Amino acid sequence: QYNLHLLMPESGLDDAPACFQCPTFSDTFSSISKLLADDSIRDESIEKVTQLLDQYQEMPELIDPFMAPLIEDIMKVFRNVSITKGSVLLYTICKVRGASSVAKKLPHSIQDFKYIMRQFQLNSEHLKQWQTRFSMLTWLSILVMLPFDLNTIIDDDSGDVCRRIFSICIGYLSDPAPTCVAAASVISRLLARKGTDSDHMRHFIEWAETALSSYSADNENQTLGALNAIIQVLKRTPRSSLLPYLDQIHDSFPQAICHSSSVTKRRLSLKCLQRIGMAYLPAEPSSWRYERGRRSLLHNLQSAGGECSTPLVPEVNVDHGVAPVSTRNEPSSDAVMSADVPLERIESIVDALLQGLTDSDTVVRASASKGIGRCTMRFGRDLADDVLSNIISLFEQNNVCSERNWHGGFLALAEFIRRGVLLPARLSSIVPLVTKGLIFEESVGTHFVGANVRDAACYVAWSLARAYTGSELSPFASELASSLLVAALFDREVNVRRAACAAYQENMGRHGLFFAGVDCITTADYFSIGNVSNSYCNVAITIGKLGYYTEAMISHLISVKICHWDVNIRHLACKSVASLCNLSSKQKVYDVAEVLLDQALSSHLPVRHGAVMTLAALLKEFDSSGGLPTELPSQLTSRIRNIVPNIEKARLYRGRGGELLRSAVCTLIESISVLCIPLQTKAIKRLHQSIVENVVHTSEQVQNNAVSCLKAFSHSYYHELDINDVSAFVSNFISELRSSFNVAVTRGCALVLGIFPIKVVNLHVAAIVSALVEASQPVQSADRLDALTRKFALTSLTSIACANSDCKLDELVGIPDTLMGSISSTLPDIGEYPVNSQMICLSSLLLGIQDYSSDNRGDIGSWVRMAAIEGLEKLTVHLYSERCTANNVFFSVVSVLLKQLVEKLDKVRLLAGASLSRILSLGLEIPLAIELGSIFCSSTQDFTSEVATFSLIVPLLNFPHYREDIFAGIVISAGCITKSTSKSALQALSTLLSHPFADKSDDQSGLAQSLASVAIKLLQKENGNVRVILPLFKTLGQMLTTTAMKTALPCETIDTFRCLVMEQCRVCRLITVRLASLDVLCACLYYNKLGDTLRNNNFLALVSMLSSKIPKIRSVCADRFYSNLLVLGEESGLSSEALDAALSALLSCPWGNTSKTVELSQALNIGSLVPDRKVKLPEAPAPGINTDQYGYQDLINDLNN
Repeated sequence: QYNLHLLMPESGLDDAPACFQCPTFSDTFSSISKLLADDSIRDESIEKVTQLLDQYQEMPELIDPFMAPLIEDIMKVFRNVSITKGSVLLYTICKVRGASSVAKKLPHSIQDFKYIMRQFQLNSEHLKQWQTRFSMLTWLSILVMLPFDLNTIIDDDSGDVCRRIFSICIGYLSDPAPTCVAAASVISRLLARKGTDSDHMRHFIEWAETALSSYSADNENQTLGALNAIIQVLKRTPRSSLLPYLDQIHDSFPQAICHSSSVTKRRLSLKCLQRIGMAYLPAEPSSWRYERGRRSLLHNLQSAGGECSTPLVPEVNVDHGVAPVSTRNEPSSDAVMSADVPLERIESIVDALLQGLTDSDTVVRASASKGIGRCTMRFGRDLADDVLSNIISLFEQNNVCSERNWHGGFLALAEFIRRGVLLPARLSSIVPLVTKGLIFEESVGTHFVGANVRDAACYVAWSLARAYTGSELSPFASELASSLLVAALFDREVNVRRAACAAYQENMGRHGLFFAGVDCITTADYFSIGNVSNSYCNVAITIGKLGYYTEAMISHLISVKICHWDVNIRHLACKSVASLCNLSSKQKVYDVAEVLLDQALSSHLPVRHGAVMTLAALLKEFDSSGGLPTELPSQLTSRIRNIVPNIEKARLYRGRGGELLRSAVCTLIESISVLCIPLQTKAIKRLHQSIVENVVHTSEQVQNNAVSCLKAFSHSYYHELDINDVSAFVSNFISELRSSFNVAVTRGCALVLGIFPIKVVNLHVAAIVSALVEASQPVQSADRLDALTRKFALTSLTSIACANSDCKLDELVGIPDTLMGSISSTLPDIGEYPVNSQMICLSSLLLGIQDYSSDNRGDIGSWVRMAAIEGLEKLTVHLYSERCTANNVFFSVVSVLLKQLVEKLDKVRLLAGASLSRILSLGLEIPLAIELGSIFCSSTQDFTSEVATFSLIVPLLNFPHYREDIFAGIVISAGCITKSTSKSALQALSTLLSHPFADKSDDQSGLAQSLASVAIKLLQKENGNVRVILPLFKTLGQMLTTTAMKTALPCETIDTFRCLVMEQCRVCRLITVRLASLDVLCACLYYNKLGDTLRNNNFLALVSMLSSKIPKIRSVCADRFYSNLLVLGEESGLSSEALDAALSALLSCPWGNTSKTVELSQALNIGSLVPDRKVKLPEAPAPGINTDQYGYQDLINDLNN
């Protein structure tokens, strides 16, 4: 609960912080008033009002200033328009603000009481709606409080009004909540009226006894209603009126309800028991309780040392009015209970509440904790101390439900603290429990629990700050500060971190006992600790620089977090420990390292994994910062040197989670290599063997860590090995890459060959480059096709090329002739520039960027293309720095990157755009360098946006230099299945054809012809390639219908398009390709006016598709043929009679029915579209097949034939 009056000034909502003003309710209220002003309010208006009010469920206090006029408007709807609609609105505002708050604002005159009783008496149709019943009962709950005899208000002969109301509410107690709660509220208020006849109370107790005694699964709603009613009656009725009936209520209460499987029943049963106990006990709280003092933060800040310097005001008891509270020095006057309290019944109630603290559901534990707190504050000191001892004993029970015990115990302790029941003498036993609870976590089966316990411990710490003075908390200030700060920084759950932060702020703000508390509060605030990574790696380091909490944070991380069950927390803890140790003393570093070395051989996986990771991070952090001494103690160095062999000797890689430990060991070896810890030759070879085993591991994470480790290891220790041993290592990797069929081996070898020192690479540069070139190509045997191997091979090739390794094309060994031909043909014209390793790498990258392979994982070729894009960028920058004079190289690189920039994948476009921006910033001498620079050198370009990217790049089709590559890329996007990408690409092409750059390039007619020529070349080049042909057909179908194309293309070009399309349909028999070809064939009809021969050929192509044996193709072709003829009309080249005949034939024929051969033959003769041509009719199904529809199985059989 937050004190909103501290956050929002009393001057009004206009002065509130911005977060509480959005949305401003004054504007919302105006909108609601307008909606409710209509005399015939519609259901849409009711729904709109409900949506507007629902926005304020998180901060319902914002509507308080407008509550009265809002309820007035709602009641007008209730009375004058519709009871049903008014009830829905009234329920909505009750849901947002609470029924009790709304009821106080409802009208409560005598006429209102008569009106509501008349509605209940009529028992009209609207009472069938539960919102109506709820609203009327809520209204009645305030009306029964009228200070008049209710029998005098209703002057008819229908009997006792109270009994009538009682009967109405008893009937509604069996309704599901919230109607049940509203009916219980009416009964309680009715029985709590002064002067109410005792017969009504006796009648209610008898009914409740009957309802509870008949408890069963069949009458669950009646039992819940009885419990709700008893709770409300016990809460509101004076104790003197209840005492005669308490024994009867308690004896009739079925104990089985406390153990029901229903959470609601268990919660209500405990609430009922606690109310019975409070009715047995005296109304005034015990005077021995500890003074709670003023809870005003302003008063605390004005008091010296946190003590109250002015007389205390009496404490308001929410249950039974105002009672004075004694000071803590006043002698106890009620150490024991009074004689009139039935101790046996109280003990049974307390026992049930204590059992409720260990319930399996949180809401039940919370209810039990409040109940036991309310009862204990009325006990004598001795009995209260016994209850407290029982609660403390919950923390000492070690069983499978200890999480429940701890959570329930903390909730009860917080209630004791808030109500002054826990005396300062007990703080010495409570604070250690809080510090343990802040790190509580236990394993239950396959998961861990404890977040609720830690949150409850923060609640207890928060309560301590509000309940006790600074002088009583000062002995525990250091312990609380460290524990709360550690929880606020390092807990896994964000709600626990924020709860601990709030508790720390509360303690610091009220008592100021925490060291550097203001700095910690400023650094670790609500938002900064919201992100767990930021909390571990930034906020913790900032606080660690203060010095006071560093030791506590390191100790907590070492003992709890580096062995945490969540691997992500372990990784963050490793980084944080390393950074914090950098702020500590040398001896602390040595002590931490010793502890980690001991834990590294633990039998528990999280412990040893976290220890190895932390040790690696510690060594790496101190090397990068220069904080580690140049010489470690000899004993510590020896243990670090032997830790990896000891792990392998103990066979700790085995079992579940071995990959994590392997990855951690590789990171540790990398840190050892970076520090250059002296190793003997035998130790170097053994560590090298461990790394090689991990390089070819099946886990990608292990492989990546192993490769990174081998890079550092080779640079640090290879010079100490014999040159023959090093050569053997490299030769083995080359051999495995070329011969292995294990993808894990080929991936690891491809990665490793690019990270060796340049001296090692030069020993086998030709063999390395040859193996990588061969492995990077997408055309290989089926057993060796692996996209990641190709990606890693390109990455390694780029590294070798940029390292200036010398290798000529004719020195490559073991490469097939076809691949050598591809490499040679892919190379741009470089003139006299030598074909060295850089040019070989360039050729491989240009081949790799054409990798569009796919499988069930999707476009896996994109991994290779992205690696090729990165490689081309690095190689271009390297060649430019080497003053390469072959400008065609740079032109080729820019061309292929522009193609990737207009393709369909966002991640590829983003990478291509970033690479082009960096390449063009070099100032290359390429065509259109100025135009390209103006596009890519702007820092505001977003290449993930299709609209923005295509609108920038597609206009470059005006220029012939990059036209083929850009067009080859844009057709992929224009014809893809992603609607947004396709729409953006087609829109960019349409805009280009409508508004070309006439002053700098071809005119509109010339551009259209040029694009048509490029499309023809692409169709011829990609013959049978479905990946390109399919989107190209879709794109051409759109382009050919544009005005620019229709006015520019000659007859020969359309003939060429049609012939190429029909050839593709012949080569590729996929239905999707043939359906896509219909777009182009139908678009060709728009050019029929160019000649009769062209017209006849166009019609023949479409009629041949109509004669297909596949029903779907015939049906789709007929639909499109018909729609295009209808649009073209006489422009199709047909006379009106022939056009009508053709349209009639296309529309009337059952194109999906192959059995009706006669009708199909007549239809295929549509208007003599193909004179003197014979068209083969679709074949009918084979005899004996009893079906009217040509099915997919028939299609498969035909294709097989």
